[in-house]
Parts: sequence; structure tokens; C-alpha cells
Amino acid sequence: MDNPQQTRQRIMTVLEEVLAEDGTQGVSVSVIAQKAQVSKGFIYNHYGGVPGLLAYYIQHSGLFPSFTLEPSALGQGGDELSWLARQLSQYVRQLRASKASRAVLKAGLVGDATLSELINQTQHQALGQFTQRLVLPEEAGRRASLALLLGGLYYLTLMADANQPMLGIDLRSEAGWQGVEASLQRLCQQLGKAPRGERRLADPSASVSPSR
Repeated sequence: MDNPQQTRQRIMTVLEEVLAEDGTQGVSVSVIAQKAQVSKGFIYNHYGGVPGLLAYYIQHSGLFPSFTLEPSALGQGGDELSWLARQLSQYVRQLRASKASRAVLKAGLVGDATLSELINQTQHQALGQFTQRLVLPEEAGRRASLALLLGGLYYLTLMADANQPMLGIDLRSEAGWQGVEASLQRLCQQLGKAPRGERRLADPSASVSPSR
């Protein structure tokens, strides 16, 4: 007999399959229970129904990038902006590979208010702390810059899903996406045009003593 953790994992696997095949409209407690071979009561008790299932998926599926906050994660020979570009490139590859994640994003963008709120909350939790550590000229610049980069990547992946080009870029081809990633690297470097001292990752343990 499966333990509860194994059962939850099976439910999430089935949920991802249903999302990939039928989108959010195909998700119901009955469908998930039948495919995962669990009782509907288990789903209601642990998730509260379809909204809870989708909330759990959004929070635990890697739908949003989880950036390592330690400066040691920057890697060899690169500053934090090059590292950010690499992280975003890796994330967009993951998003391109996950039809289920794209289905959730699409549903949130086209008017599902509940999903939109869940996506917004989870995205804020996942990225809010990181934007506080990535020091750009001003706080508004940090958030707006990352929002523009992520929003553009979301849109391009959804355009690719619809087999639509963007400004002549073939988003169905690896060559097209290689060009996107190269441009992403250049855009991230443009964020670093502030004085060098303002670009470092902030150290939350550091404090500045007032002058006397």
C-alpha cells in the first residue's frame, strides 16, 4: 500500500498528464481520482478540490524559477547578471518542455481569476526575495526589469505553443530559441550599466553604520 506521500506524488503525475493533454478545463476531481486510482475523498481531504490541486501544482511543479540566492552560485568567471541570464535560459527550456506548465500559464493569462491570483502570489514568493538581493540602480528597476524579461519569455513560449512566429523568429525551431537566449544574455548585461558598486548582490547581513 502506498504511503500518503507516494499517493500525492501519483496524483501530481496524473494531474500533469491531464493538464498536458486537456488543459485546465480537463481537470476534475473525478478524472484525477480515477486515473490516479485514489478515492475522491482523499483529494478533497488533502487538496479541497480542483482549486487546491492546481494551487499545489503551481507551488511545487517548478512553474516559476527558483533562483539560488547565495553569491557562490554565480559560477566561474561570471557576474550576477551573466548568471541571471543563464538561469532564465535554463528556466525557459524547462517551460518549453512542460506542456502542463504552459497550460496553467495560459489559463491564468486568459481570464481565470483564481489561477491568476495563485500565479501572482506564487511568483511573488518565488522571486521577491531574489529581486531584493539583485541590486540594480533602484528597487523599481529590479522588479520591472525581471517582470519584463519573464513576461516576454512567457509570451514567446505561448506563441511557440500556437506555432506562431514572432517578428519573423521561428519559435518552433532550436535556432530561433538560440537567438532568443543570445539576446537574453545581452539584455541582462544591459541591466548592469549602473556603477559597478550598485550591481553586486546585496548582502542582507551587512549593515552600514551611520556617520558621526
